[in-house]
Amino acid sequence: MAFGIIRVRRISEGKINSTEKHNDRLYQNESERPENVKSNGKHTTFYEHLDSSEQKPGTLKDAIMQKIKAKNVKGIRKNSAVALEYVVTINDPKVWNNYSPRGFFNDAKKWLEERHGKDCIVSISEHYDESNPHAHIILVPTKKKSVKWKNAKGSGERIETRLNTREFTQNRNVLRKLQDDYFKFIKRYEKKMGVKFYRGTLAEHQQKAYSLQTNHKLGEIRSKLSDLSNEKEFYKAKLKEIRLKQIQALNQDREKAILEKKRNSKNNWQNKGSKGVNFH
Repeated sequence: MAFGIIRVRRISEGKINSTEKHNDRLYQNESERPENVKSNGKHTTFYEHLDSSEQKPGTLKDAIMQKIKAKNVKGIRKNSAVALEYVVTINDPKVWNNYSPRGFFNDAKKWLEERHGKDCIVSISEHYDESNPHAHIILVPTKKKSVKWKNAKGSGERIETRLNTREFTQNRNVLRKLQDDYFKFIKRYEKKMGVKFYRGTLAEHQQKAYSLQTNHKLGEIRSKLSDLSNEKEFYKAKLKEIRLKQIQALNQDREKAILEKKRNSKNNWQNKGSKGVNFH
């Protein structure tokens, strides 16, 4: 089954360097390279220029700060998240036989511009050196905000451009809406890509569905046990019951682990309401 995959996270100034290191594959040695990243694989990063006269930024941090400066953003605090990073792809590699990954990533970039405003994109990093082509798209989201001021000369109100990264990651409902919107976006590609897309489900929902299925199977076996008189068949069914109980206990432990992980980690990609495929 084909699913669209999108994830988003906020990037603070302190996380820019590690983000760039992964996206641009700036590993100092092989021990730093994640196991799922091929050493000879293809990857490309494109920086979005504000105008034709602007020089290519030296680092990702330079590019983000250029964008913030060009947008005349005010009110940035020391611990502010200065950008958003999206990861976009489709889980079925067969789609890339019918549609160019780069073409899709470019379409996804335009779709994100519709959501966040023109000239918000900072960079696009395309990765072809992992199990499935995907893109990391970094952007600076802003909004106009009315700000009250007061000093010795008087007081008043003015309109300023402020960062609004939190608005797009603030709670589960916002992240679910992102998944719904992305699903609607990729549905238009079904004919071109030759697949049917399905809306993904949260990992804990998949675990609960499996638990219910296991409970149903246990009920069937117990009903059969009560009717069995043959000793050999009885113990066969009993063994199946024991195995299913073990699976059920393991499944419950997984549900607890998922909930515990969500409580302990606010920045984990898996907490963002996306179908469970990991990208680094």
